[in-house]
Amino acid sequence: MRRNIALAIGAAQSTELGFGKVENGGADALQRSYAGPPVSDPIAPNGSGGSRWPLLSSRMALERDIHMRFVNAAFGSTSITNKGITTSDNWCGDPALFDRDSGLLDAAGTNNLLRANVVKTGLDAISKHWEKWVYVSIGQRDGGQGETLANFRDGYICYVNWCLNQGYKVIVAFTLSAPNLNAWMTDVGSPAVKQVIEHFADNPNVFEGANLHDLGIGPTYDGFHPYSVTLQDMADADYNALVNNAGW
Repeated sequence: MRRNIALAIGAAQSTELGFGKVENGGADALQRSYAGPPVSDPIAPNGSGGSRWPLLSSRMALERDIHMRFVNAAFGSTSITNKGITTSDNWCGDPALFDRDSGLLDAAGTNNLLRANVVKTGLDAISKHWEKWVYVSIGQRDGGQGETLANFRDGYICYVNWCLNQGYKVIVAFTLSAPNLNAWMTDVGSPAVKQVIEHFADNPNVFEGANLHDLGIGPTYDGFHPYSVTLQDMADADYNALVNNAGW
């Protein structure tokens, strides 16, 4: 039986938004879904170059009879938390002000409530007959500002709880690595996300997504953003995690 799934890309940055690079200038199937609902790229107006979401959408339609719609709320150079004053572009706010376990976001944060509202407004506008999911995958900016494991983990947990409070199911993933961030992502980011998954192990609405850090580094065109071959690898990793862990 066909399933209809609306997936919001929330608590995510440019790698998830759609700043990939399709070598022929974007005219090929990497930027179009070729099965299921028509999904053109970039899915959100803030992206350019290409994302993996049309690839995922096409494979889900062909192999799983799942039709997808996307709310791409990802935003470049954002972080899960606001560490001091290094960035106002974050998803939860100051670790001292958000409430991890209730999912209450820091109301004093500059942009975190705005970002959350993009997810909620987008998903709530889609028919109730569609399943509503949120995909969480972030870390490059957090690594660049040297966030601690505890703060990064707690930001993830807070955001997942916010999603659960809205009635959404949640995919907990981890973003692609980068050469200058590899040590942080290996020693801090990836272990923190594993702790998040363990924290929600008994929650039937939270599922383990792809750890894109496991793909290694590259190929990217600028150290952060993927070429088309990496977009395909990312889409395949997402597909495998969603099918094997989330029952898609």
